[in-house]
Formats: sequence, C-alpha cells, structure tokens
Amino acid sequence: CSYTDTALKYATNATGPWTIETIDSIGTVGYFTSIALDSSDHVHISYHDDTNGAIKYATNSGGSWTCETVDSESGIGDITSISVDSGDHVHISYCDRIDVDLMYATNAYGTWAIQTVDSIGDVGSYSSIAVNSTGVAHISYYDSTNQDLKYATVAPCIIHGLVNDSETMQGIEGAQVVAYTTDFEVVPYYSPVMAVTTTNETGYYELTLPGGATALICGAS
Repeated sequence: CSYTDTALKYATNATGPWTIETIDSIGTVGYFTSIALDSSDHVHISYHDDTNGAIKYATNSGGSWTCETVDSESGIGDITSISVDSGDHVHISYCDRIDVDLMYATNAYGTWAIQTVDSIGDVGSYSSIAVNSTGVAHISYYDSTNQDLKYATVAPCIIHGLVNDSETMQGIEGAQVVAYTTDFEVVPYYSPVMAVTTTNETGYYELTLPGGATALICGAS
C-alpha cells in the first residue's frame, strides 16, 4: 500500500513482516495515491505533490525507487488513478482542480503525453482507470455539474494504408492509432491523434501525435 504523512511512503508484507519505505519526501507530497503492479510485480504509484501543485509518479521497476513529475501545471492535480497495461506502460487519470477537467497521462510513447479528456462543466473528480489488453484506457469519473457518473474511453482505430477520402479522417482527433506508417514501415504503436492535416494535393494526411511524433497516411485517389 502507499500512503502519506506529508511524504510518500510504501508498505508491503510481500516477504513476511511489514516493511515501510519513504519514497518521496521533497515538499508536501503523497496525497491522492493510487498503486498498480506490472507484469513483473514492480510497483507503480501516482500521487499529488501539494507543494508544487503537480501530479507525480514513482516506481521501483529499475530496482530502486525513482520519482518524476508527470504534470507540473500550477495547481493542477487531484485524486489520481493508475493502471499498467500488458506492455508495462503506465496510464494515469486525474482531475485538473483549477479548470475541473478530466485529465489523462501516459508514458506509452516513451515520454509523458497528457490529454484533456472532458472539459464540459466541472468534471473529472474521483476518476478510476483501467486498461484493456490492447492498451486502450477506460475511465469512470464524476460530473459534479450534473451530478452524474460518467465514462470515457479512446476507441482504437487502425490507420495504416489507404483511407477513402477526407471524410474518413473527420473526427479522428483523439482517436487512438494502434499502427502507423513511418519510413514505409508499419510500426505497432499506441497513441492518440492530436491533429490531422492534408499535406499536399495527392491526398496524404499527416497525423500529429503526442511528443512531436508524426505519421503520414496515404489517401486513396
């Protein structure tokens, strides 16, 4: 289990008696923790840094504990939820407590990519996240404006090869590419599309992915 007394701590009885470790004690940290194990039983923890108003992440997957900042926007971050997919990539949901939006972060692409999932009204509190076998995130959360329980997911969409026309690309922003073409190769990849642009008159579409990555998709003539 993970908990705080103004520091992030971790307790386990995996070897018999309870052992307790201090993971992060820089500032007032460790609020709103969520914990998950990966396929090798390494520990992954998401939590709130109250001193800096940030969302942080800690893991012992490298053998010793390391901590890093996921989202450092001033004042951001409320109750977190964490899940680890079958490829041991981390997915975190949380609430932006300034704008009261549902947020999603993942390191599935190597660096942290952050998305606003829902910003209609005051939403995102008490989120809980789970990831299915294909790496797609499913999130339940509270809509305090309408007093509703809500659900969000990113539907997978395989985009590698020909697309019929520009209408095929409409609404693709936010969809999750599970394979894309780069350097004439199809590469398995899990990534939400941030934007779509027509690159020239021949009907090529460029997908803008988190972290500055791009993918070029050929439109059918």
